[in-house]
Amino acid sequence: MKHWDAREQEYIFDHGWRIDYDNGEMLVLTQKQFDENQYTGRSIRDESVRTLMIPSIHGCCLIFEGKHFRIEG
Repeated sequence: MKHWDAREQEYIFDHGWRIDYDNGEMLVLTQKQFDENQYTGRSIRDESVRTLMIPSIHGCCLIFEGKHFRIEG
């Protein structure tokens, strides 16, 4: 379960994304929001898993689709 720190939450909400508190605090964004983000990629261990880099209180944080975020629509 991910608990988003204050800097992560600020970034998430500034980009119009949302946190699904009923599903382990999973970050939820649309395909368009994902596509428009500059800091996206693929996992080096599994090319089918998309990644997203967001700022945190400790610096850059790499999060993974299916574990930390999901894309709707």
